[in-house]
Amino acid sequence: MNKNPVNNTRFLPLSVAILLLMAGWGVSLLLSLIFKAPFFSQSYSILALSLLILELVFIIPTLIYVRRKRPGRSVLKLLRLNKIHNKAWPGIILFTGGIIIVSDAADRILGNWIAVPEEYLLLMGNYKWTTFPEAVLMIIAACFAASFSEECLFRGVLLQSLEENIKNVLAAIFFSAFFFAMIHALPWYFIQIAVLGILLGGMSYLFDSVIPGIFLHSMYNLVSLLMLNFSGDATWYVANGYVRNIWILFAGLLILAGYYSCRPFFVPPVIESEKDQI
Repeated sequence: MNKNPVNNTRFLPLSVAILLLMAGWGVSLLLSLIFKAPFFSQSYSILALSLLILELVFIIPTLIYVRRKRPGRSVLKLLRLNKIHNKAWPGIILFTGGIIIVSDAADRILGNWIAVPEEYLLLMGNYKWTTFPEAVLMIIAACFAASFSEECLFRGVLLQSLEENIKNVLAAIFFSAFFFAMIHALPWYFIQIAVLGILLGGMSYLFDSVIPGIFLHSMYNLVSLLMLNFSGDATWYVANGYVRNIWILFAGLLILAGYYSCRPFFVPPVIESEKDQI
């Protein structure tokens, strides 16, 4: 009777996944305090570069742990950076466009009920660029680097660990979304961030890849950044401070069309067993 242990490359123990995520968050927080020190220039370029570094540092503890403690595991599978079918992209793009419009509409409605602190609005004003190079640097940092590191950690490492430990996909997605919203530490945007986390978690599970989520997350951040820098509502899109109903209807159609276009390419993951094979 030969026992051949299965080398599970898909997940880390839940406690380890959470500790690594918190370690990355802690290192980023510590570095953010250093970047605010008087001896650092407070120029826009330094702001964008520091944001880029903080987002990439977030994932480093996980990579170090895997390399030293789990050398036999596939980093790409652990982060859920699995390939998706090229034909899925039209549906992903349609779905993303619809979600961005609906999110904007919901954000404008919730803004009447949940006040955003004036200090936060002033802080966000620092992210307005004045030159093209500044715009490119900030987009790379706030959109692409942020979405890559956060999706790999929350929907890659953490969600896969939750799926294996909880054995309930919906509960795993909701828990990871809750953790995602909590770690952003923006209570006035908690609902929006949590709902976005649920959508991203669902995409990660159905495609068995964080790549579609990275795209949605980066486009979401990009639109938010563009709206911050190009203030003023277009009357063809907004009326009395709210997204026009016709655009909300259009967004719903985009979401449905995107979902049904993507369905043939859903690949729910099969979690490998850690038990010995006899």
